[in-house]
Amino acid sequence: MTKQWAAKKEKERFKERIKVLEETYDTCLELGLTDEEASKIIQTCDENSCNGYGIHDADILSLLLDFDKIDDCFKIREKLNPFLSKLNSISSSLDRYIDSEPMEFDGDIIITDPCYVSLDSDWPAFWGSPMLYKCIMRDTIYGDWGCTTFDKNSNKIYGKFCADAGLVGVFDRAEVADYNPNFEKDYGDRQWCWTLIENFKGKCWFKVKQVRYKWDHQWHTDYEVEVHGSGINKITGEPIEFVGEQTSL
Repeated sequence: MTKQWAAKKEKERFKERIKVLEETYDTCLELGLTDEEASKIIQTCDENSCNGYGIHDADILSLLLDFDKIDDCFKIREKLNPFLSKLNSISSSLDRYIDSEPMEFDGDIIITDPCYVSLDSDWPAFWGSPMLYKCIMRDTIYGDWGCTTFDKNSNKIYGKFCADAGLVGVFDRAEVADYNPNFEKDYGDRQWCWTLIENFKGKCWFKVKQVRYKWDHQWHTDYEVEVHGSGINKITGEPIEFVGEQTSL
């Protein structure tokens, strides 16, 4: 998804947030809370959902206890939960849905879950603060998945791998070998752990695709991460255009 899509989505979310906050306030009054108490709940929900902390049961229960609503606190919380869940869902960052900037590669590239590349002693710091320079990494959105990399023109399969940490990355093979000399020995079975594209010269990037599907008689929206590459075989000069996408759970 593009940055323009994210900006448009943020505007839509803002309007939706105002609507949900108003509905939450009205429900608080219907449940017997005073205007001051309802306003305090709205303020807490608004602040916590905006700062990335999120709205948690403990926050609402603590307020209700402050309001001396001991007998009714769980009933009130249950009535408010649908609104609070909605606020949490529409307040999460959209950064993870934006396509990445392309990175130039020149040589053999490896597509795999970063947890396989990382030395045991460096994980999980390897993910939070990459120790390699020629790489791109991100989460899969879905979580653990199986990824197959296809040639866009011929549908040839370059390889498959499973993501055990719910992450995906593109790495320079030579740099991986310098950092973790045992990587290919430890994960020799490329069918399950990593995909290799040799002699690649070009750009790689992540693209997030919006998917619509019908389930339980209703339409739903989901998002899928794809790994894209566009370049040539630096030895033969033949074009290499590939996409890696989720093909299994």
